[in-house]
Amino acid sequence: MEAQAGRARADMPSPKVGDTNLNWGIQFGFSALLGGSAPDADGDGVADEIDACPGTAAGEMVDARGCALDSDNDGVSDMRDQCPNTPQGAAVTADGGPRDSDGDGVADYQDRCANTPAGVSVNQNGCRPDADSDGVADASDRCPQHATGRPG
Repeated sequence: MEAQAGRARADMPSPKVGDTNLNWGIQFGFSALLGGSAPDADGDGVADEIDACPGTAAGEMVDARGCALDSDNDGVSDMRDQCPNTPQGAAVTADGGPRDSDGDGVADYQDRCANTPAGVSVNQNGCRPDADSDGVADASDRCPQHATGRPG
């Protein structure tokens, strides 16, 4: 019995590279001693009885609770996240990229002018350029050299 417990069993899953599941060795170590393996329907290495996220996708890296890792806490698992460094609290799309609600090319979390019409040229803040800082966008400014935006 002792020799069998020390050998890897072919019917037991191998830990995944980078697996942070601390329960893996405990769960399957005891299972090997008892001659069986704990049920794990989604194959993530966390026994069904303690798996808080029982439907993780194949290949997902999971934490000790069996939930998919989400390093930037944006609600998109690391495996699907195309933008793994999204700032905390930023609204994201299904692939983890920052949301750009008005389609101006500036992410919502950086956009100071959130409702610019489609096709309008904007600066890095998502606002229409205003070279003289008079509050009138250059495209509408009759006097781009004056601080009031009007002649005079």
